[in-house]
Amino acid sequence: MINHDSKLDLHIRCYDFQPSLSDDMKKADLIISHAGAGTIMEGLGLQKKLIVVINTLLMDNHQEELAGAMAARGALLMVVSPDLLEEEKTWASFEGFTPVVHQGGDEHDFPRLLDSFLGFTCSKED
Repeated sequence: MINHDSKLDLHIRCYDFQPSLSDDMKKADLIISHAGAGTIMEGLGLQKKLIVVINTLLMDNHQEELAGAMAARGALLMVVSPDLLEEEKTWASFEGFTPVVHQGGDEHDFPRLLDSFLGFTCSKED
């Protein structure tokens, strides 16, 4: 368990519904979230320390695929079960973690692939 004797400056905000988490994510030092693709990409785009908890029961375990790839690159930390967030050794592994900045992808990759598949010739401008 976490050492409850230590003094932490921890502020937690809870709500039932929020139309956007963007403002909260921008203010956060640490984001703990499910491993949804949108949340992961937003957290990485903000260059925040991100811990994601995967749900292995969803759609052929797709969350583990993305979260695992980003964790392997050092961009985030992945936890395979919410129960692990209660373990002191899990939190010890988070200490000192500095995420590698995710550079993102090339927005032209998919159009180039599609053009190639359909037999179109790409111009030099892309």
